[in-house]
Amino acid sequence: MADKKRKNKLHSLAVRLRKRVSKKRSALFWVSLVSVLIICASVISQLGNSGLQDPSAVIVEEEELIPSHVLLNASYDLEEQQGPEAALIALEEDVLGSDAKFDENDVFLYKRIGNLRYKLDDDDGAYQASLLSLENDPANARVDLVLQHASYAYSSERYLEALEMYQLVLTKLDEYKEIYADSDFSEAEVQEIIEQNKQLAEHQISVVEERLANDEN
Repeated sequence: MADKKRKNKLHSLAVRLRKRVSKKRSALFWVSLVSVLIICASVISQLGNSGLQDPSAVIVEEEELIPSHVLLNASYDLEEQQGPEAALIALEEDVLGSDAKFDENDVFLYKRIGNLRYKLDDDDGAYQASLLSLENDPANARVDLVLQHASYAYSSERYLEALEMYQLVLTKLDEYKEIYADSDFSEAEVQEIIEQNKQLAEHQISVVEERLANDEN
């Protein structure tokens, strides 16, 4: 009888010990899990503060373009105040001597540089700047740019190229209608501009052809 009571007490003690151990293991598990979560949250926070970002979340900013008309207007003002040389030096520094990016009207900056160089008797320099204004594609360049380039090609004694440019002008005269579409010029005035430039191109073609013929003789 005494042995049976003793066995019952031992059994009850064993059960209580197992329950106590089970509770401790359960508590240890949850403490460990919470600790791991805290560590993970800390690491994620540090990565975020260090500047690491999801590449897909990076926003690429568009490159800011400088309006060409700002420099053009400034060059005209400077030429009026200090002369063409000062205007040319400033414009070349801003356009050719920098990495600045301009809007799609940058061709007129090169046209302006060519014009200033021509005024300063730099025929070859005017030609080189005008070449940039054509963007290596005379057929798709504006007619006024092609006409100017023809003039500089001739003055720098590039007669064959001048002839080609004047002939190209004759095929592009109707572009003046688009150029002056939003201007105050009347349709008759635009037609007069077209006719004047047609006569100019035809005259220059005959001059260049005569010059080439004389060179052959």
